[in-house]
Amino acid sequence: MKLKYLKIGLVAWMCLSVIGIKAQNADTSVFQQRADDSSIVHLALKAKPAAKGILLRWAPSKAGGWVLLNKTGYQLQRRELTEAGATDWEDLSPLPVRPRPIEDWATFAKDTANAYPLIAAQAIYGKKFGNQPGVGLADKADELSNRYSFTLLSSDLSFETAEYAGLGFLDATAVKGKTYAYRIFAAIPLKNYFPADTGTIALQYTEPEMQPVPYLNNPEEGEHAVTLSWDKAFHKNYFTAYYIERSKDGQRFERLTRKPYLQFDNPALAEDRNQFTYTDSLVRNYEAYSYRIIGIDAFGQISAPGNIVRGMGRDKTPPPSATDVKGKIMKDGSVEITWQTEKTADLKGFFIGRSAENSLSGFERIHENALSGTTRKFTDKNPRTDAPNYYVVLSVDTAGNASISMPVHVGFIDSIPPSAPKGLTGKIDTAGVLRLSWKPNPEKDVKGYIVFYANDSTHFFTAASREALPDSFYIDTLSLRTLTEDIYFRVKAVDFNNNTSEASAVVKVQKPDIIPPVAPQFSDFQVKEKAVALQWIPSSSDDVVRHEIYRRKSDKDKWELIKTVASPEKTTTFTDTTFTANTKYQYKIQAVDDAGLKSPESGIMRIKTLDNLVGEAPKKFDAVLDTKAGSVRISWDFSDKDVERCVIYRAVNGGSFQTQQSVSVPGKQYVDSKIQSGNTYEYTCKLFYKSGKISPFSVIKKVVVQ
Repeated sequence: MKLKYLKIGLVAWMCLSVIGIKAQNADTSVFQQRADDSSIVHLALKAKPAAKGILLRWAPSKAGGWVLLNKTGYQLQRRELTEAGATDWEDLSPLPVRPRPIEDWATFAKDTANAYPLIAAQAIYGKKFGNQPGVGLADKADELSNRYSFTLLSSDLSFETAEYAGLGFLDATAVKGKTYAYRIFAAIPLKNYFPADTGTIALQYTEPEMQPVPYLNNPEEGEHAVTLSWDKAFHKNYFTAYYIERSKDGQRFERLTRKPYLQFDNPALAEDRNQFTYTDSLVRNYEAYSYRIIGIDAFGQISAPGNIVRGMGRDKTPPPSATDVKGKIMKDGSVEITWQTEKTADLKGFFIGRSAENSLSGFERIHENALSGTTRKFTDKNPRTDAPNYYVVLSVDTAGNASISMPVHVGFIDSIPPSAPKGLTGKIDTAGVLRLSWKPNPEKDVKGYIVFYANDSTHFFTAASREALPDSFYIDTLSLRTLTEDIYFRVKAVDFNNNTSEASAVVKVQKPDIIPPVAPQFSDFQVKEKAVALQWIPSSSDDVVRHEIYRRKSDKDKWELIKTVASPEKTTTFTDTTFTANTKYQYKIQAVDDAGLKSPESGIMRIKTLDNLVGEAPKKFDAVLDTKAGSVRISWDFSDKDVERCVIYRAVNGGSFQTQQSVSVPGKQYVDSKIQSGNTYEYTCKLFYKSGKISPFSVIKKVVVQ
């Protein structure tokens, strides 16, 4: 037996090396229905109608749980669902379902067509599972994770493997047309580990439906490569792995992968989040191929081939960039551009680009047709004399790939400055945002404008920006907390040769008022039964236009504006009548000036409104003698939801009333069994409210006991 075991292990590791994946990252299709709760072992269960019965697949969510469940086994049960109800649960297997003994797996040692059972056998029974012997806890954990993941993966790709690994079952006794519910759970509760839940599923046994087919997107054609892609969100609901096929004639396809292709998520790559991809490396470009894929589901069943797409490798390598680019001003005012470049077989030609902005951007092609690949010189007959001229050479090959040279600058001498800017205006809003604007200069060679400012028109003007502004407006944020009320600006224009114009006319910009008014203060108050009278000392600021009175309950955060008193009215009092009785309130007052600025808040006035503490008496009160029981049944009624309890009082033979019983809401009756024959009893009650109110006594009911 040891020899057989060794042979299985060797073959299994050969298969693992062919797959060549890190299984600890696997997310097989059975687990697409697992829950997020990490405090238990989830059992995911799937079912699928087949020709010979219903296929069942399951898997635990934790590697440690998988090891324990291999020993305890799974209890798999079924019940029939009908219109009249459900039948009792019945076991589908007389013994718990668990991995088959190692002796049973030996039959796969010579089956080269299905190597997945050997992988699962090695993962379940092998003494070692990995290229390096693990010595630390982390190594042991990685080995366990690999055993667990490779077993689940092999079971997904081969239903026969799932049956042998205790992760699959064929219900051959199912009857077509009937509806069944299935459940699976640990045959014996797991000890010293997380508990295992129950996996359930229900379905009607119908004829097997047509398997969905995978769908390829348009391929991406690269240098000696074609990259296929298909949508992850759709396909992961149906398939675990894929066969990728290629054809030269679109009729006869061959598989590019001997083993099923799997792709695992790499969160570091954004493109992996939405698409599955596969790249086919090609020897030659421009040789077209047809591609299609076939899906494999969690039951090891393969789909029909999907749609066919065509693609080829394409030349994506640009030609060498032009070097030694030079520019020269000719006698007739034109500019001659010369360059050098390496000779390549696919070089198609050149384009010349020119920019007046700078050496890095703004380049435009200055001729329509491409220059020939043998050309090394070009003449620009209409260069700009009022701006710099930056030139680049664009090399283009027959595939449309292009490379750009380093730029070369050609400038004409210009010593004439632009005219002074005109139409300067400005404004500062209450947030301190400055907005200046002026008319654009008529000169074409104006590069931009420089803004200058001063706190007095006779002071030295300082530049507000280090570089020339390309537009005829300027926006900035200023501090308004200064002693000066005005600020002064002027603008100068600068051309591409850094000639600077005379300054524009000076514009004065007034700063807005940002100083808030002085705060008002409460001077007196009076709390009455249905009114709160307030009195205050108004703000002393001259620009106040109104006073605002706010109120809030003491246990609330939000203030409510309850009164606005306009100025310069002399009113300094206000009576509030819209409050709730027996409630704590806070009041404050603020002044507002003509610029909309609010003063600091006044001191907060804290008061408590008065309340009538007499609540509503019971609507109904009665006391009835029950001669058979020898007791008095007392009942009452009320409608106010604020009632907390009812207190019963009793007097015996004309004596004083004493507290008999306190009954909490929702009780509305009380039985007095402590009575004696020959006595006369009187009863009454009071209602006590949550708000602190107490009702008057109810009517008095007399009961004579014979």
